[in-house]
Amino acid sequence: MNSLFNSALKQSSAVRRDLDVFSEKPLTFSPALQGQLSASLTSLSRTIDDYDSMAKRELVPAKQEKAFERVKTFRTELLEFRQQLERLKGEKDDAVMDQHLSTTFLIDD
Repeated sequence: MNSLFNSALKQSSAVRRDLDVFSEKPLTFSPALQGQLSASLTSLSRTIDDYDSMAKRELVPAKQEKAFERVKTFRTELLEFRQQLERLKGEKDDAVMDQHLSTTFLIDD
């Protein structure tokens, strides 16, 4: 169970780091990177599900409760990551639109 927790923790940290990098520069947020992040979120979700499954089979009540709390925290983070990804996609679209509009208006002048 510890290996699943460590895996989920590493995946969560990596997703957070990637989202932070892309939130600083939305124009560099390419479709390929969006796909990579979506795949990372899916992988994290599966790891959380596996960890939850293992937690349900834990025999020691204190360990089981701790694992359930961790699952709850991971699921909350996953939801926040997905919301942040959607927000970043919108910001990128807005930035691209602004760039196109400013370029169009400069050409027309």
